[in-house]
Amino acid sequence: MKVTTKKFQAYTWMWDTLLHKNYSYIGQNPNLTFEQKQEMKLGFYAKYLNHVKNNTEEDAIILMPPDSTLSSTEPQLNLKYLKDRRRTTYFLYPRKPVYRKSYQYDKNLLAQLTHVAIVDYQGYQELDYKLRDKHRFTVLPITNK
Repeated sequence: MKVTTKKFQAYTWMWDTLLHKNYSYIGQNPNLTFEQKQEMKLGFYAKYLNHVKNNTEEDAIILMPPDSTLSSTEPQLNLKYLKDRRRTTYFLYPRKPVYRKSYQYDKNLLAQLTHVAIVDYQGYQELDYKLRDKHRFTVLPITNK
């Protein structure tokens, strides 16, 4: 009987919270773009990845920041999701994010890197060129061609 109760509670949560509230919100805001809806739901994480998507080619191979950088940013920026390789890969598809901790798996991609994701001013050291103006969050090509 406990299993049935737990299942029922899960279904109630899914219907009342996940489906019903999201569906109501979409109905109240029909003119929002998909990107705007993502940003409202996921905050700065979605805003930053949308910036990365909009400023890179579809075949881009992007060096992502190390976990230590992501852990040191303010919690309200919600960048902890950048540590989630699967979620970020899904979000950026068809672009390929490459993580420092997975170099052993992505060695063939390291030579093909096209961009660096700059987070909290970290990543500029990976560029083949110097910049006068630096932004806290951006994405830049590895080489200045």
